[in-house]
Amino acid sequence: MPFNHARKMEAQPWINFDGEYEIRVDFYIRGSDEASSHSATLKVGVDDKTLTERKVGWDNSKTLTLKTKAHFKKGNGQTLWLATEEGGKPEEGEHELAVGVKSIRYRGPLDGSQKDYPWELRWLFSEGAPSDDEKARDPYRETILRRFASLAFRRPVDDGTVKRLVALARQVDMQPNKRFEDGIAQAIKAILVSPRFLMRAEVQPEPDNPGKVVPIDEYALASRLSYFIWSSCPDEELMKLASEGKLRVNLRKQVDRMLKEKKSFRFVQNFVGQWLQARDVPTIALDERRILNEKDLGKARRIFNGRLRESMKAESEKFFAHILQNNRPATELLTAKYTFLNEPLAEWYGIEGVKGNELRKVDLGGDSHRGGMLSQATFHIVTSNPTRTSPVKRGLFVLENFLATPAPPAVPDVPALEETAKGDKKNLPLRDLLALHSEQKVCASCHARMDPIGLALENYNPMGLWIDDYKGKPIDASGTLMTGETFKNANELSKVLATSRHGDFHRAITEKMMTYAVGRGIEYFDAPTIDKIVANAESRGATLKEILFGIVESAPFQKRRGDGGMYAAPQE
Repeated sequence: MPFNHARKMEAQPWINFDGEYEIRVDFYIRGSDEASSHSATLKVGVDDKTLTERKVGWDNSKTLTLKTKAHFKKGNGQTLWLATEEGGKPEEGEHELAVGVKSIRYRGPLDGSQKDYPWELRWLFSEGAPSDDEKARDPYRETILRRFASLAFRRPVDDGTVKRLVALARQVDMQPNKRFEDGIAQAIKAILVSPRFLMRAEVQPEPDNPGKVVPIDEYALASRLSYFIWSSCPDEELMKLASEGKLRVNLRKQVDRMLKEKKSFRFVQNFVGQWLQARDVPTIALDERRILNEKDLGKARRIFNGRLRESMKAESEKFFAHILQNNRPATELLTAKYTFLNEPLAEWYGIEGVKGNELRKVDLGGDSHRGGMLSQATFHIVTSNPTRTSPVKRGLFVLENFLATPAPPAVPDVPALEETAKGDKKNLPLRDLLALHSEQKVCASCHARMDPIGLALENYNPMGLWIDDYKGKPIDASGTLMTGETFKNANELSKVLATSRHGDFHRAITEKMMTYAVGRGIEYFDAPTIDKIVANAESRGATLKEILFGIVESAPFQKRRGDGGMYAAPQE
């Protein structure tokens, strides 16, 4: 609902009972990342009566709330409305604002004469309001708490625990001014502070024997699978299969089902956020004025704004999700001649014909500078310094995350590149500065691995913009890998990584996904498992989904060894 035009939303909600109701509007202000003079008045009313109003302006809160009360009659004969009236206009250079409405809710009757639960709670209070007969309340408490505890603990809860929870709920309910729901709430608090909720329990037959490696039970497998793909607890189907002992034999079918759910995008966001550091893109520090050569900081930040950063992050996420969901080869992450853009990001990349704020798949021309993750702004931002690109960072990032061949740590007391760029060397191209910087023999071997990769990406500035020259001199993006492959530019480098070095790339993404899935780093003893996953995936098209299948079917994902004395208290 834009500030600069009067708008009115109307609805005729169905009311079950006569009485006084609370009306709650949750909203936010959108349109600008910086303070603005633009204002409006937000009003809530019923029929021809205004119940409350509030002057609104720029606010970066995620949720704002406007509350009021109204008397409703049973039926849908009354009109509930929300309206905006224009206020102060934005000043020159400021963005126009709008109200984004999240929800409009009504709750009542407030006198408690009727009882019903809101839709969010009906799954918990499945039998509706409790009986006035105290004898009938304990079985209802047990039904509610057994179901909730089984979900929270991710396995069937034992009878003793349920009895203690029911007793706790009953004790609270019997206190003065307390209700049935207060008792249930207290029992749920006890469940949520239990180690069985806060930690994923994996029952072992010999927990103190580090030499004993056993398959985890199917409830633990359901949890590992659901937190891997959904970042959440198992659903009823996973729990049912686990209870029947049929989850292991239906793993691929369940993974396919889970990837079709919207919740699987959490895996994409979290994994891409961890692997490519995409989660840092909205907040990473860049000197907008210096990079854009713009004196006015406010103008520079309006050009390179938060919405554009979010679009860059979303581009990488949507791109990865498309390749995973459509069972495409993993190397398409490097060589795809398409990406996901909205109008602001397309304009930033210099790509025409994209309109609107929604990201959608856009095919790229054969001569485009874009295509694959090495050409996306996400990669360029997280591998740059605040004021300039960093070929060393970019090369190291590719070695670690795309080739599984990390360089050794830098030797101590090596001066920064800026120390080399002084005096008559001030305007030298980065390629020449790096050559001088790495003249020390102890540095040369590592730089020979990193620098050719990083220099191939020098046509992309720290914000992902394409540039042809650096300090007035044409950029030379050609190079040769330590393994002998040559390339002339970033596109050719991506093709080399996807062809000659495809095995290294498959190994790298398998290692990163395995680390994410099992929650620990890769160890030397994982090498045979990684080799097997890569070999099996390559025999079946080397798709991202095949790599994911291989991980959930692997021993590290499905088994565990005893902890031994790892967590034992130290002896006096």
